[in-house]
Amino acid sequence: ASKIQLKACILDASSFETMYTSQSVTIQTGQPQQEEKVSLIDASSAVSELEGIQVVSLGIEDDPDWGKLWKLYITNTSDEDVVLYAPDIILNNTTVDVTFSKLIGSGKKAVGTIIIMQDDLNLHQISDISSASTHLQIQEPETYTSRENTILLEYNK
Repeated sequence: ASKIQLKACILDASSFETMYTSQSVTIQTGQPQQEEKVSLIDASSAVSELEGIQVVSLGIEDDPDWGKLWKLYITNTSDEDVVLYAPDIILNNTTVDVTFSKLIGSGKKAVGTIIIMQDDLNLHQISDISSASTHLQIQEPETYTSRENTILLEYNK
């Protein structure tokens, strides 16, 4: 059967220090595990890899609540849990703040979404995104200390 694994992490609201992290919890979905692997990578997908972390761009789509969403498929084949973080991105040659932080366990896969707020798009007069790029920081999950190397991720329409 297919399964979902997760951990609960409680942070201090003002310092963002980790106060408690639970053990892994596994939820059995009851759905049969499929033998066929669906390829998320096609000719238009951008793939970036560094230190056992692979990030696949699944494209940017409109969202009526937020603005734009840049969907990512992330694989962590390293021996460590990591956090990927993006403070900003460059959209059509303009730097824009974004919301993105994703914890990926060692040996796990995850889907993440970089949220581009509609207010920021309006502020910079961006209605259509023809290009986007960001440097994803790899952080240690306990301290949120960033490693020196970053993962360059690019999107071109």
